[in-house]
Amino acid sequence: MIATALTFAFGFLAATLIALVVSPLFWSRTRRLALREYQASIPASAREIRASLDHVRAEAALGARRREMKAEAEIEKAALARVESGRLAGENAELRARNAALSGTLADVTGELRDAGEQLALRDEEIEELGAELRALSHDFDLKSDELDALGARFADLGAIADERRATIEEQDLRIEEMSDALREGERERRENGKALERLRSEAGVLEAHLAKERNAVKRLDDKLARLTGQLAERDEQIARLLGEAASSAAGHSDHDHAEGADAFESRDRRGEPRLKVRPAIRPAFGRRSDEAAAPAGRHDGDGPDVATGRDDEPEVAAAAAAIATPVLAPQAGDHRDRPGSGEEAPPAPSLATRLGLPERPEFADDLGDGELRDEVGELAAKVVALTAEREGARSPLDAILDAETSMAMPRRREASGPSLADRVRRLRQEARDHAAE
Repeated sequence: MIATALTFAFGFLAATLIALVVSPLFWSRTRRLALREYQASIPASAREIRASLDHVRAEAALGARRREMKAEAEIEKAALARVESGRLAGENAELRARNAALSGTLADVTGELRDAGEQLALRDEEIEELGAELRALSHDFDLKSDELDALGARFADLGAIADERRATIEEQDLRIEEMSDALREGERERRENGKALERLRSEAGVLEAHLAKERNAVKRLDDKLARLTGQLAERDEQIARLLGEAASSAAGHSDHDHAEGADAFESRDRRGEPRLKVRPAIRPAFGRRSDEAAAPAGRHDGDGPDVATGRDDEPEVAAAAAAIATPVLAPQAGDHRDRPGSGEEAPPAPSLATRLGLPERPEFADDLGDGELRDEVGELAAKVVALTAEREGARSPLDAILDAETSMAMPRRREASGPSLADRVRRLRQEARDHAAE
């Protein structure tokens, strides 16, 4: 407590000492500034005094002039006010006279207005009566408008019916004309079809005779092929037997040869058939394997009902197949006949497939069924016929035959056996034309 009081007293004394030290500086500075200001405000010479007087005199003159100008403005304003009051007095007198005249006119107008009110009341009554008549007329007009709309709609319906009847009559007339033209065209086509049918009947007889010859030739070739296949099988068996005997004889001379002979005999399977085939079986042109070589003869005799049915249904396919198979198999038979008698083979004659640019033996898959085989043979036959017609040119009779055939001929056979030979030939020729156009 005492220390705090002593600290406070020491601070106060220190502040007083600093104030006493610094105050003379501020006091002298203040006195100099006050002296300068006083000296500046008191004139120091006569010129300054005279200038001060001139300044005071100028300010007094300026104030007097301002007062004079203000008094002149007030005088002018009072004169203008007097003029304006005189004008207003004259206008007031005119307005009084005009007011008196207007009062008389107002009385007259009031009387006329009263008469006009009475007439207006009469006109209102007339307007109410006319409004009632107008409403009645509007109702009648609405009724008439509805009747007219109904009549207009009926007239439009009748017009539409008339247009439909007119269009129907025109269509019937056009249809009658078209049917007449179609009837005349049908008569002309019937005559032409009759002539073409007669021509086709004659040509069909020739083709049937040629087809019978080709069938007989195919049967003979199948029989020859069966015999040749049997002979080849016998020769294969003989060669296998000779190889077995040679292996047995070689086994008696040396143990090494005996081991080789034993390996050769072990090549047989469990059913006794040799696994090593010395000469592969000849594959016919129709895609059958060697184990099916003896089947064609039996099938021609009635063992294969499906094949016989397919051949009866498609004589064109059978004829084309015979045309392909004959030139392919003929050189093989000739070779077997010529081998025993001559030491030198004669050059075979070019087949139809070679002349037409087709492969000598078409390649078919091993798992083809009877229907697929017929389709493949039909495609080949169609190619042969199309190429023949293309080589013969414009004088080929195939064009006339293909153009004369219609879709009404033998519909059941087409539905049962698929597209006919003529359809296939048409499709191939159309594809050839499209390819040439591209």
